[in-house]
Amino acid sequence: MADWYLKLWTRSGQYIGDYSLMNPEAEVRNSEVGGFSGELALGQTKRSLPLIGISRDEFAPYRTTYELWRQSTGNGVCITDGMITSINLNKDRDTVLISGKDWKYYLQRRIYPFSPENYVTYNSLKPNDHWDKWPKQWHRPDLTDPAGNPDLTEIVRDILLSMRTGVPVDRSVIPRPTVTAPGVPDIVWNLSDTGVTIPEYKIYPGDQTSIYDHIQKLSEMKDGFEWDILPISKEFKMWSPTKYSTNWPTYWFIPSDDETSGAITEFDWTNDGPDGTHLIGLGSGRHKVGATWTTVANVEEFGRYDLVYDYGEVQSAEVILNKLKDQNDLWPQKKLGLALLNPEFLFLNFYTGGRPRSLIADTVRVTHDFNPLHKVDAYFQVNAIKWNVDSSTNENVSLELMQIYEPDTGFSGGIRPGGESGRGG
Repeated sequence: MADWYLKLWTRSGQYIGDYSLMNPEAEVRNSEVGGFSGELALGQTKRSLPLIGISRDEFAPYRTTYELWRQSTGNGVCITDGMITSINLNKDRDTVLISGKDWKYYLQRRIYPFSPENYVTYNSLKPNDHWDKWPKQWHRPDLTDPAGNPDLTEIVRDILLSMRTGVPVDRSVIPRPTVTAPGVPDIVWNLSDTGVTIPEYKIYPGDQTSIYDHIQKLSEMKDGFEWDILPISKEFKMWSPTKYSTNWPTYWFIPSDDETSGAITEFDWTNDGPDGTHLIGLGSGRHKVGATWTTVANVEEFGRYDLVYDYGEVQSAEVILNKLKDQNDLWPQKKLGLALLNPEFLFLNFYTGGRPRSLIADTVRVTHDFNPLHKVDAYFQVNAIKWNVDSSTNENVSLELMQIYEPDTGFSGGIRPGGESGRGG
């Protein structure tokens, strides 16, 4: 079976070495933080030259970065990378428990730059910190853009640049800062505009919202986007509105105990019904703003159940309406827990062709007949992949799946042509 191991570096980029990892657990998520955990034997030597053991205080949380690799044949595949966040030692154990988070976690530990000292007292070296430059905003009409509506990507680029340079950047800041601030990882990006604009976006002085939460908030507006920070290159990527434009399934899972084809060891399906059939979204402008979203077919079939969302400072009824539509609350909420044993042996190897990373946000089809009550036959988006490798190196891989409504091929829910409410899946 496969060898799972860690490659370790100092924060400044000096290579430490690579060590075999026992009992690894790992998680990769769509537009959310993932990571890993496992055990390193204290007495082991490095897997590559020089063949020496672990040295004194060689690695520690936050001052060490990692890549988690799985190797069966060839060069193997990098599952995830980021920073070490915890180690644990115990006198009754000859291993170190080690865990880490991927690079998306770094965005949770940063806020949009704000200096209280330079906000009050003008600093000629940092003019953009002064109070008269706040709030930072993305809505400034000019001759080239009379409407002044910013593209979602423009705001994301500015927020990332602010994080990297420590300079609070909005569309008024020219020239753009270029120097990376101390202590910031070399996250890079090359983002094209999505074509999706919003009326405005503002960040007020002292805003405690994390960079991660700013990006998540933007990703949920209008058609939105999905995003990732790719392993090794640390490239921030955006896909608008979704990573995959079609819902063509990469895998079609039908429960089987055949271990040679990747046995399905868990298949747990739940239908909790709709979260709400009459959605109300609220925002705060000069006056209270909001929108509603419902369908006659859903109310007739399930009854009326109100569900309220408060979107805080969102001031556009159009934005609020699109956020409500994206919730998919009107349809029955169907959950599926699916676990695979040793998916390397699937007809389409789980670890080739850019997989497993490329499976995140991709589509699978799942079919199983619970005769006589219900047949599950639906399309699902892969929101997360979780690994648990036992002492015999068997890989138990769980897929966190979200049902897709109105897929491009077939129907697995949602409103069918003619207004009928779909019950498929």
